[in-house]
Amino acid sequence: RPRAFDDLAVKRVTAAGLMKQQQSFRRCFYFTNTFIANTGEVYKVEPFQLPPPRDIAALFKDKAPHGEKGDGSPSTEATARVLRQRSASPFRERSPRRSSFNGTLRTRGRRKLAERASGSAGSGGSGGERANGSDYGVRRPSVDSFQDDMVDVSSFSLFKYLRVEMFGVQDNPSVGDAAPKQIGNFLSVPFSLESFLRLGVTLCLDVFLYVLTFMPVRVVYALTMLLLESISAAGCLAAGRLSSRARYFHRTHAFDIMRGLILVMGCAALSVLDMSRVYHYIRGQSMIKLYVLSAMLDIFDKLMCSFGLDAFDALYWNTRKLVHPRSLAGSFFVVSAYVMLHATVLFLHAATFTVATNSNDQALLTLLISNNFAEIKSFVFKKFARSNLMQLASSDAVERFKLTMFIVSNVIVSLTQDPLEQVGRSFVQVFVLTMGGEVLADWTKHCFITKFNDIDASVYEEFAAVVRLDVVHSKKENVILDHTFAVTRRLGLAQIPMACVVLRYLSIALVSFLGRWRTPFGLSRRAFIAFAVVVTFLVLLVIKVLLGVALFFQCAKANNETMNRLRKRSDSIVERESMARLAEISRFTVNLGKVW
Repeated sequence: RPRAFDDLAVKRVTAAGLMKQQQSFRRCFYFTNTFIANTGEVYKVEPFQLPPPRDIAALFKDKAPHGEKGDGSPSTEATARVLRQRSASPFRERSPRRSSFNGTLRTRGRRKLAERASGSAGSGGSGGERANGSDYGVRRPSVDSFQDDMVDVSSFSLFKYLRVEMFGVQDNPSVGDAAPKQIGNFLSVPFSLESFLRLGVTLCLDVFLYVLTFMPVRVVYALTMLLLESISAAGCLAAGRLSSRARYFHRTHAFDIMRGLILVMGCAALSVLDMSRVYHYIRGQSMIKLYVLSAMLDIFDKLMCSFGLDAFDALYWNTRKLVHPRSLAGSFFVVSAYVMLHATVLFLHAATFTVATNSNDQALLTLLISNNFAEIKSFVFKKFARSNLMQLASSDAVERFKLTMFIVSNVIVSLTQDPLEQVGRSFVQVFVLTMGGEVLADWTKHCFITKFNDIDASVYEEFAAVVRLDVVHSKKENVILDHTFAVTRRLGLAQIPMACVVLRYLSIALVSFLGRWRTPFGLSRRAFIAFAVVVTFLVLLVIKVLLGVALFFQCAKANNETMNRLRKRSDSIVERESMARLAEISRFTVNLGKVW
């Protein structure tokens, strides 16, 4: 039973009761034996009691064109086609098989229904015959249908030929009103896409700031609870009543402490890498090597994002269930190794981008921008479903956020080493080239994907509605884990490795500032570093709180408007069903054999 029917009054009827209804129907779901009337009422037929295909076609007689009833009607042919799909689908409703003989009878019964429908779709033939060599209701063109296309060459006139070529006395019947609609949909895709990507990038920023602000607070709180637990245990042990001690420390606190340790280990692994050596090594390579290196780092980044989400889920599950201490230690080791490796990959990617932005001829930057247009060839000429398109749009949102973080990190480091005028002039040009190439590539890619797969531009509003629903549910549910889990899973963002890279760049900028400038207010180096860390943390905390509150109210308002619109419309059941399917898809969910 689809989720979209949960909020509606479903009427259960038999086949005879369905045929007695004095109204016409507009939609039929064969997999669930559900019929939707033009008035919006939903009828559920009991299993294995569907009427014959001819009777089902009569329910939709108001949709058939005038003069097309009975044999050869489009509704009958569509019914036969749906019956064949149902008999071949592995998701059809089945009753428990009592014996192979009953299964054979059911298969023969479906085959007879399909043959009866194909016979009714034939031209004047009997119920079981196949007219004009048709295969289960699919009519094949006969030789007589081409008689009107014969041309008399002997009646050719040069005057008529010139008149037709110059004045065009005939209208082209193949051009209909579909072309203007396709062009309008094609031109509206960039606006709908940017609305979704703007929401996705903002959510990525909110999740990223959570790692730098609220996660350290949770770690400190968990350590405080651990200290109180130890003091309480020591006092009860000294008093001889260990069983009656108060419990302060829980397993979720242990999970927060482990995530804090993983973040520290990732930053420590990046501190081993010397930025100057990595920079000059990358700069000394040839253009082709850097192009291949950048492509490889991009591929490994996506693979590790998929692995990292599952690794953190496994660590959380082992922490909550505590199946065995050895299993928990193994999960912690795997996640720690993953974060260090993924942070190294992102650091090398950021260093490659730094070399590209600081090169004089900017040939490497142009080469890196061409990677975006290489995606057009990879994605445009492939079949896409709506769920796959949602995964691709989520990937584009994360890519834009990652590129923005790389640019901001390079700007912060350059401001501590070069004058402000020089940094501003060079990085404005870099920002325009990189983000302009990214935006143009995304627009071209999504416009042609929706065109070739006949997808409406309003699908991006459904994507945004699903993401906003994740934000609203994560705030109102009693979630033990942090509220960013659902959004991170949907978009596929690796926030902890990215935080390690940004913290490494901030440490490089702080060291460069202390080596070039004097500390203000006469503070010592250690006092200035502590002052800078506290001020930066407070600024980021204020930004995170304001951004989180604004996001919640915006998502809640837009979600309420969407729900009210769906309740008022009588034909919103299809849209609800589509959103229910999209809600089960995350970025790295294998759907229709594909994952992006």
